[in-house]
Amino acid sequence: MKKILLLLLGLSFVMSSAQNIFEKDPNWNTYELPNNQYYVDGFYFVKSEVQSDGKLIVAVTNYSSIPTTSLVRLDGNQRDTSFLSGNFNGLIKDFLIQPDGKIVVVGAFTTYEGIAAKYMVRLNPDGTRDNSFVMGNGFTIQMNSTYTWAGVVKIQPDGKLLVGGDAIASYNGQAVSLIVRINADGSPDPTFVYDPAAYKLGVHSIAIQPDGKIIIGDNGRIYRTLANGTLDPSWTRNTPQASQPTFISNYADREIRTIVVLPNGKILVGGEFEQAFNSSNRRDLVRLNADGSLDPSFYGWGFRTVTNSRVGVSSIVVLADGKIIIGGDFTRWSNDLNTVISTPKCILRLNSDGTLDSSFTAYASFSTDYNDTNSIKDIKMTSDGKLVCVGSINSYNGVAVNNIVRIDTDGNRDTTFHNICKGFNDRVGKILQQPNGKILVSGRFSMYNGSTRDRLVRLNEDGSVDESFEAKCYQFIADYNQITDMALQADGKILITSSGMFFFNGQAGGSFVRLNSDGSLDTSFVSLTPGDYGLYGSYTCVRVQPDGKILTVGRTGNDNVIKRFNPDRTLDTTFNFTTYTNCNEVALQPDGKILFSYYTGWGVDNYKMGRLLPDGQIDTSFNPPTTTPGVTNFTLQPDGKVLCFSDVTGGHSVFRLNANGSLDTGFSFPSTQSFQSENTAHALLPDGKILMGVRLVSVFPNYLVRRNPDGSADTTFNIGSGFAIGINYGPTDTEYISDIDIDSYGRILVGGTFRLFNGQPENAFVRLRPEGFLSTPDITEEGSFVIYPNPVKDTIHISTRKGKTVDRVSLFSLSGNLIMSVSDTNIDVSFLENGFYIIKISSGNEIEQFKIIKN
Repeated sequence: MKKILLLLLGLSFVMSSAQNIFEKDPNWNTYELPNNQYYVDGFYFVKSEVQSDGKLIVAVTNYSSIPTTSLVRLDGNQRDTSFLSGNFNGLIKDFLIQPDGKIVVVGAFTTYEGIAAKYMVRLNPDGTRDNSFVMGNGFTIQMNSTYTWAGVVKIQPDGKLLVGGDAIASYNGQAVSLIVRINADGSPDPTFVYDPAAYKLGVHSIAIQPDGKIIIGDNGRIYRTLANGTLDPSWTRNTPQASQPTFISNYADREIRTIVVLPNGKILVGGEFEQAFNSSNRRDLVRLNADGSLDPSFYGWGFRTVTNSRVGVSSIVVLADGKIIIGGDFTRWSNDLNTVISTPKCILRLNSDGTLDSSFTAYASFSTDYNDTNSIKDIKMTSDGKLVCVGSINSYNGVAVNNIVRIDTDGNRDTTFHNICKGFNDRVGKILQQPNGKILVSGRFSMYNGSTRDRLVRLNEDGSVDESFEAKCYQFIADYNQITDMALQADGKILITSSGMFFFNGQAGGSFVRLNSDGSLDTSFVSLTPGDYGLYGSYTCVRVQPDGKILTVGRTGNDNVIKRFNPDRTLDTTFNFTTYTNCNEVALQPDGKILFSYYTGWGVDNYKMGRLLPDGQIDTSFNPPTTTPGVTNFTLQPDGKVLCFSDVTGGHSVFRLNANGSLDTGFSFPSTQSFQSENTAHALLPDGKILMGVRLVSVFPNYLVRRNPDGSADTTFNIGSGFAIGINYGPTDTEYISDIDIDSYGRILVGGTFRLFNGQPENAFVRLRPEGFLSTPDITEEGSFVIYPNPVKDTIHISTRKGKTVDRVSLFSLSGNLIMSVSDTNIDVSFLENGFYIIKISSGNEIEQFKIIKN
């Protein structure tokens, strides 16, 4: 039996108005990145290129503390810090490395390092801007076009550049039609003659033949020009645009993404299409003869998703033996329109005739189940014969790889090449603390501290990974969905709600499951077998009643409804809730009544609050005023009042209702301090103050604020510059806090999409502590005493185990001041102010210490 002597280690702060500076807890997640393991942090990678010296350059949307897209160079297994590439203010679409080592980048950006670089820039080999490349007036775009970028660049043997895009109208004063040829100094090449009637749907891919002819792919057609840009009359595809056999799709989007010219003159074409040249058995990949006609000897059919929807091929690499490596976002390979013969998951190898090479068993996913949407954007071969795959890749053969992986030509992962980071590699969504101090964290991540974790991890009290817990979320949640809520049962099992979409025999399930305490699926609750797929639809909320019954909010059809289940997941037929069908959230009152939010029509102004009796009937004594704004989420205070957050037409609001539903006029949140309040992350403190995560940077620049119990601003709360740098590229999903929790020491747990706290890297999760907080007591996992309830209102009770007796109970403030010392096991604490306290229990020479919250 493990015994730990717990000493009071001088906790040196008091939760008072004099102590309000919060800092990052240096004792949280002290993991250090190992040597020779590089760190490239981004939501997804677009493209990679290999330098002549073997170094690898990768285009990413976000890495380390850089808020926009950039280039990163890797030297072996670590980042090359001598590469000085800076910030692009938009997405990189394509880039190449010239024979002299210079780098040409095209995309949707308009500046590089704050200086004008509209859609294109050339960099020196060290990543600095090449000022000898002069673009003059640069690009203009077709009138009223929303496709404002250059999308593809290729270099000719003479050093001239071919640049194509969706809506390019001119370059440095020269009229062009979606494609332009540029001299090595940046000036337009007037000898390249374009045909304005030829390609008008957007240039997405370019290939240059050894004879100088140019193959161009657009949104559904493919052309070949002579070296001067005029259409090649010997190319059978160069019929008038209106009658050209096309690459077609049942969907609006179709695109020729990649073109590879083979040594024998034939051409591989990959992209997004369901038919090629009116041939219904040609999907996403075809081979053309040298004259442009379809090569019927190359196998067709090919790629599918679960629902047979449009998918695509993004990259093609031809091996020395003629076999072909294909990357994209496909999930199934078919030998006809209906029969699935493989689930390749974004990467596969074909024989030279296009048939599937079944000896290649790689998959870009956590499992071989076809329930995710990973995507390999680009594959390049290195000088040592390895393949580098980049894209939006959570994992490869079940191991988290953080969007980049290096493999051999047989599909085996190179274990010496692993992109890891400290903390999470993507967004944190929910935080749930367990009674033993461990912390469940869910989100969109696939890795924590280099350890593979599929959207759910359990952390120890110090922020390290709890290796005894592993949840395989891919078994019940498609990778484009996330956990929406979590709840703990008294036996330590974990209830999980999500959008599910685990597919079994073509049916979706897994929206409401239960995990065992070690993270494994509890098959006694849901088996995910034929006839028992878990609840269908999308579940958003779960709460456990004191009697063990389970309340959920979930969409099983077109409506969100409240259901109550018995602990064995059978439906509780005594719960009769039928009044409202569009519910969002529930909260349990101590008297058994149930608060819920719902909406009566489209628009946030129609979001309302209600209360149910324990049997599910409407509680008519709860009557919120009709003039209050719509409620998007809420929380029940210990005093029975209800704190409501709203996001209404024309503004945002926070207000509070009394226990009977009437408006609490003693609470006021200034309407001038608007913010994105829908699903606002918040936490109630024992002293009645409110922590809120807010998104509107012009009003709340550090994203976390504290309000007084009456709603007024607590100006003493100070977290410095706070949070910054969102994970995703885009204004709607950056720099926000998704969840907040308070541990029993008063430290603040914050999760979200941020990458920085007070200017220092902190990936999606951080623990804050009051300045001056020196240490915390050890946690006894198998102690001799149990205290309850905690939080406590009136009396704290102490029970003993392991044959122990209570000699002395001492109550301390967090500053270490002794409040009382008794030998009783039932202690009246009703006189204490709300806040955090320490109880120290002595039994012989052993001392155990507990944290309590007084409400």
